[in-house]
Amino acid sequence: MKKFLILALATVLALGLIGGSFAYFNDTETSSGNSFTAGTLDLQVVSPYGGEPYGGFPPTATYNGGNIPGISLSNMAPGDPPIIWRMHVNNIGSIDGNLNIHFNVTADEENTLEEPEVELGDDDSIGEMGDNLMVYIYYQDESQWPNNLHLVTSGTLNDLHSNKILLGALLGELNPDPAHDGKDVVLKFELPSATTSVCQSDSVDFDIDLILEQVP
Repeated sequence: MKKFLILALATVLALGLIGGSFAYFNDTETSSGNSFTAGTLDLQVVSPYGGEPYGGFPPTATYNGGNIPGISLSNMAPGDPPIIWRMHVNNIGSIDGNLNIHFNVTADEENTLEEPEVELGDDDSIGEMGDNLMVYIYYQDESQWPNNLHLVTSGTLNDLHSNKILLGALLGELNPDPAHDGKDVVLKFELPSATTSVCQSDSVDFDIDLILEQVP
């Protein structure tokens, strides 16, 4: 008898669950209009840069998305005045970044093997300009030009080859900080006076990359 009553009660409860309806108090609050938009990181280079004011904006020497014209010099000699290349860089995006520089040697040619080179034991396998051309890298506020330059690093071109060198911060132009009007990148190239005749007639070709990366 007990077994029958328990079974009957279970059946009634099951039917109630299937066929019955339940109501609960509820209240809904809605957040509408949600949106996510990515910021921007955009490097602009003025080269060569002679300081402000410069004609027009962007000036005719501004590069963004295209190749920056390089420099070319022949007939270098040890002890010649250094070659100075000044560029002004801006981050015209909305996200702060770090600026890096990267040198890539594409050719180091012996060209003609001169008698003084042979006397020093040189051969025609590869040139020596990359091992002797000194590069000095500066990065600073424009106001520091030309008497208070901040040296980041220096070395021969071959020493610097293939290394990504951190220059420093480059704030986004949309950053509310008022002191963010870009920076100067200054490169100095020279063939030291102690360079031997092993470099005679040699030449070196290289590319320079300026790389802006998001601040982690």
